[in-house]
Amino acid sequence: MRKGILCTVVLTSAVALLAANHAAATARKVTHLGNSRTTFCKPGLKGEKDVRLMVQKKKADMQTILQITGWTGDVEDIARAAQDPATTITKTTIDPGANIPYMAMRRHGKPQILEDVIWAGKKSIDVYVMEFISGKHKYRLYVPAQCGNFWIEQLPGDATTISTLPVTVSVSAIAEACVTQSVPVTVNVTNAASDAQVSVTADGQQPATGVATGGVFQTTLPGYREPGRHEIKATVGDVSNSSVVTINPCPPTCSLSVAPPTLLRGKPILVDGSGSKVAPNVTVGLKSVTVDVDRNGAKFETFDLLPPSLRRDDYRLGKPGAYTFKATAIDEVGQKSTNACEAAVEVKRPPLLFGGVFFGKERLDREEFNGGHCAPLFGAKIGILSEIAENVQLEASVGVKVDVDDTGNSSAFLDFALNYLLSKGFIGGGVSAWNITDSDTRAAALLLQGGMDVTKDGCFQFVVEGRLPFNQMDNIANNYQFWGGVRIRGAYR
Repeated sequence: MRKGILCTVVLTSAVALLAANHAAATARKVTHLGNSRTTFCKPGLKGEKDVRLMVQKKKADMQTILQITGWTGDVEDIARAAQDPATTITKTTIDPGANIPYMAMRRHGKPQILEDVIWAGKKSIDVYVMEFISGKHKYRLYVPAQCGNFWIEQLPGDATTISTLPVTVSVSAIAEACVTQSVPVTVNVTNAASDAQVSVTADGQQPATGVATGGVFQTTLPGYREPGRHEIKATVGDVSNSSVVTINPCPPTCSLSVAPPTLLRGKPILVDGSGSKVAPNVTVGLKSVTVDVDRNGAKFETFDLLPPSLRRDDYRLGKPGAYTFKATAIDEVGQKSTNACEAAVEVKRPPLLFGGVFFGKERLDREEFNGGHCAPLFGAKIGILSEIAENVQLEASVGVKVDVDDTGNSSAFLDFALNYLLSKGFIGGGVSAWNITDSDTRAAALLLQGGMDVTKDGCFQFVVEGRLPFNQMDNIANNYQFWGGVRIRGAYR
């Protein structure tokens, strides 16, 4: 019996010795650190600030290392903890003979690992230590000061049972924006789990949710269509924070040109509002450019210029006068331009043909008439009326007079006059070349005339004309001509 027990003890001791020798044979002994070919981070680390900086700059290489090891955590949790000023980074030592699960390193410049490491150096090594949470577990990051060849070890227990720093949430958004302008929002989260959900609400509505990767969640809210103040709130769990954005009216800018600036009645006019544009950052287009047309200070007509051209070249004005085009640009959310936007046009009347018939009297004191001649007259004339200034017309006409008592005294005449237009008629004066076909009585005469509209459009007028020969001004009682009649012309008003 004693022999059996002794054999069993000897056999067990031999197996244990063989296992220990095998483990020692498979572990990799590391006797020194800082080889330039295998160092993970150069130069070495001199303080916790360098540790935080290494994690920030080498995050992608750290992720490659951790993927090789099969680590199931999130490297963003390491980065977030390193960036958090509240995270404590301490300095400790690793003594000779310590077992290390793996060590990060580089081989030909690429991230690799050295597994199952024993520190076999003659002295202890300085190591920076940082604890963090990823998922439901708590971990400890070890970073050798001399080379940065880090490793991670999981700590016992569930992360939910470990005391952690309180979650903080901050929201940043542009303070002011235009109507329709999108609003970028950034939410910063600290001390939350890597898969913590962020909910963003705007005025109580929830437009966006997501995960704060690396402690940051970004989203863009659609623009508001009306001015006002709006609260943007971010929530993680039962922790929330908010920011306020002010939406300002940003009206469009109006531009208007009208050509030509002076034209005859009925001719086409180019009205161009294509230079109008929405305000910067406004994401909608223009709905229209509304044009109010004033004639002689009173509103005459309104029309819209529509996109995409915002122009028209067929607008016509049928009435003469001074016109002002006043425009307002309107965008698709109803904002109206406030800048001065107008152009002026002068519409002139085209030359008008007219004709008239008259009946009156002529008195001449001439030797060829044996002392004088007084006879009734019948006359007719045709001519043109051309506007040369506001309310001023030039008249040129040719006509004939018929002496009812002596047809041999009948003759032709020419009239040139300037007429001043009244609201319902005209008065004027000029020169008449009277009796131009009769050398005995031919004379230049002062022409005085006036007329009154018979119809509203001025097509029919009652007209009175009188003539006084310049060479008989000292005897006008016996040398004159006058008549009245009806003049017919094109529509004037």
